[in-house]
Amino acid sequence: MLEDDPTAEPATVAAPIATTPTMRLVFCGERVQASDFPIEARCAVGRSVQGAGDVKLDGDARVSRQHAVLVVEKRQLRLENLSQRGSFVNGTLVEGACALYDGDVVRMGDSFLVARNVPDNLRDVEVSGILGRAPSIVQLRGLIRVVGPTKASVMLLGETGAGKEVAARALHEESGRRGPFVAVNCAAIPENLAESQLFGHKAGSFTGAQKDHAGFFRQADGGTLFLDEVGELPLTLQPKLLRVLDEGHVFAVGATTGVPVDVRVVAATNRHIAKEVEQGAFRGDLFSRLAEITISLPPLRARREDVLLLLSRALPDGVTLSAALVNALLLHDWPFNVRELMKIATELEVKAQGRALLDVDLLEGRVLGPRPRGTTPPGTPSQSADPELPRGGAPPPRPTAPKREEPAPSKDELERLLAQHRGKVSDVARATGRSRTQVYRWLEQHGFDLRQFRG
Repeated sequence: MLEDDPTAEPATVAAPIATTPTMRLVFCGERVQASDFPIEARCAVGRSVQGAGDVKLDGDARVSRQHAVLVVEKRQLRLENLSQRGSFVNGTLVEGACALYDGDVVRMGDSFLVARNVPDNLRDVEVSGILGRAPSIVQLRGLIRVVGPTKASVMLLGETGAGKEVAARALHEESGRRGPFVAVNCAAIPENLAESQLFGHKAGSFTGAQKDHAGFFRQADGGTLFLDEVGELPLTLQPKLLRVLDEGHVFAVGATTGVPVDVRVVAATNRHIAKEVEQGAFRGDLFSRLAEITISLPPLRARREDVLLLLSRALPDGVTLSAALVNALLLHDWPFNVRELMKIATELEVKAQGRALLDVDLLEGRVLGPRPRGTTPPGTPSQSADPELPRGGAPPPRPTAPKREEPAPSKDELERLLAQHRGKVSDVARATGRSRTQVYRWLEQHGFDLRQFRG
């Protein structure tokens, strides 16, 4: 069984979900692919393999006839390299054999696969605008299909560029509401105009109000109002927004009576808004009202099998990708997610100038290459920050001399950390600056059982 992706946020589930270790072919030779190979016990990988469950890569001349073997032992998937040309996992040459973890990128010749735990109960549905085949995206589509027709307010959480407005539009499409979809960037509204912009105003109610203005709520009547960057709303406006949500009436600036509205509100933020509630920077009662249902959008680095699919849809027909470009794209950490991928697609199209083969030289360092296994790169944004993409479109440069990693804790130190954090692996990982995968390795090394710390 593959271990969890160390870059993903920890999830709370009622019971373990049965999964099947699967190798997802995303590129073979010069073609983007979308094939799954479930691994049950043992299978061969290569150009000339013949077994029913084998992974055949006959479209790639650089793959050996018998290139590698995949084995599931004690619920762990392992890759055993058989080729003199080598196999690579997350950009690192495999010497002999190595374990594969959920989300690992495997390269053999000019073919690329993503190791993935696919839930056995995964069922896909079609939802407008939500593209991809990663399990997290399939689950997102299912959730949108279920939540869309309800009247519940929805809070979308996700990093910059992860597609929160796309998800909000999909919720509106699934709602069946006949009114319009109105998107509002709360961060772009001047504080002194926020109330007027949201709720409207009467002519003469303040200097410059020369005529009546309906406001975004009334514009969205019968439809959906999407409040992006809702955490930027001024505290003074938040109780008025809560009143509208509770009463279903909008009071324009300068008006003495309210106007009834039928609006479904979808809000979004890339900040740790629950923490801001604790700190008093956002009203808890408004957060509870906006987040009747919370949906988290996965970052692009947690759905690497979707990178080439999304890119190919954005590029002109007839172009092909070099293996070097594919390697860089799949191992890039995507700090600005799908938005960054679309900018890269535009850059490739513009700079190619009619070239049929797109190579990594067109990006001039825009994609930064492989990451160490089981780590999150320095500077990767999380929900607690909202970095802006520089005008040039390139992500901020990585530090040239990263900090030296602290040594692993001793058995006594690890036991103290586990007791301090009540056996919560994600908290121990943050405290030590390591991934959850590494913490689990320490647990296995020292023979600790998490249950003894969770009483």
